Amino acid sequence: MRMKMIASVDENNAIGNGGELLIRCKDDMKRFRRLTMGGVVIMGRRTFMTMPNQKPLPGRVNIVLTHNGKGIDDDAIVVGSVEELMPVLSDYSDRDIWVIGGQSVYEQLLPYCDECDLTRWLCTKSADAFFPKLDADDGWTLTECSEEFSCEDVCYRIETWKRTAADEICTR
Repeated sequence: MRMKMIASVDENNAIGNGGELLIRCKDDMKRFRRLTMGGVVIMGRRTFMTMPNQKPLPGRVNIVLTHNGKGIDDDAIVVGSVEELMPVLSDYSDRDIWVIGGQSVYEQLLPYCDECDLTRWLCTKSADAFFPKLDADDGWTLTECSEEFSCEDVCYRIETWKRTAADEICTR
């Protein structure tokens, strides 16, 4: 089973403010959809509640990691702990497994992931939620880095971080 993270972060690893993404970009949302479609997405309760109509993302197995499953749609799988999550994931070992947020879920599941796919916004925003810092001390290496793109007058790039050593390292 291979678990990956996907997030949209600013230069300070901020991911959200007041329960909202920092930047909404149609191209980034399309990319998220393309990568996660047909796979498993794992999220916390607050992230689930920000989904359109508080419904699971279509075309994906939606798992909500929370101690409070109240109000979660019946089409989502609710688990109360990482220990409870792991046997559930074994049923989906043939699918891509994506951790999609928020902060607490990223922190809890980072030790189980070997790859992170980040949209890195080349700006800083006011935020109250953050993605964990990835660095070499913890075995993370920036292995791929795209050219710069622009959306809503803000530049961004796509970064791939892996736990393994890399032949090429992207420098900032």
